[in-house]
Amino acid sequence: MISSDQFFPPGQRIASWFRLNRRSNSVSDLFFELAERGIPCGTDDQILSWLEKRDEAGDLEATTVLAKIYATGIVRPGHMDMAAALYRKAADGDVACAQYWLGICYEMGEGVPGSAREAASWFRRAAEQGDAPACTKLGNMYRCGNGIPRSSEEAVRWLTMAADRGYVPACRSLAMMYEKGDSVPRSKELAIEWYQKAADNADNEVKERAQNAAHRSHKAAEEIAGAAGQEAGEGVKDLRPVDIAEILEFKLYAEALGG
Repeated sequence: MISSDQFFPPGQRIASWFRLNRRSNSVSDLFFELAERGIPCGTDDQILSWLEKRDEAGDLEATTVLAKIYATGIVRPGHMDMAAALYRKAADGDVACAQYWLGICYEMGEGVPGSAREAASWFRRAAEQGDAPACTKLGNMYRCGNGIPRSSEEAVRWLTMAADRGYVPACRSLAMMYEKGDSVPRSKELAIEWYQKAADNADNEVKERAQNAAHRSHKAAEEIAGAAGQEAGEGVKDLRPVDIAEILEFKLYAEALGG
């Protein structure tokens, strides 16, 4: 739940939140896609009004973004029941990231009764559409036997599907599994391989975010490019401290195992 005014200026919290969370949140990508289609570069009230009209018109991507706004409490705290209802509306229409976030609602018991089985069901629907976070959640649920029967084969299959798409948390999960022999035969070689892929993909995410920003003309994209450590149109020179820490962590794990 977001309640502090420290990071989000009054009247501009929505756009600020989606910019800040763009790397880690698939709904943020939808927000910026909708920005290209007409979300007003104005106040929170103007953005909400536009999204609500698009939701009423059956635009399920707008519905998903509206659900995320309710879920985070950026401007309207205490409405997880509304967020879950909107996620379900979009999820029933096969919006993969809405299916994923509805699964999160069931996993956490927020806005709906908690149910690992129901969470796994929604993660599966999103994973079958290739949603990498959902593949990772489903793989880890198979690994732990949480809400579904434990299966090391299914765990590796879904985690690998996400990792092959460059999703860092999936690479990390596979690396840790092989390092510790968790649900799979212990393998130092495979652990090193997946830690290195986690490092490479974390690095690539930053570069891709910066490169994408360089090709956008609106002000929000320029701010994203700046956050990635470059000005639009230039090559990547510097990474944020959080990016550096994550990349180095995976590289150090790989080197330690290899030594």
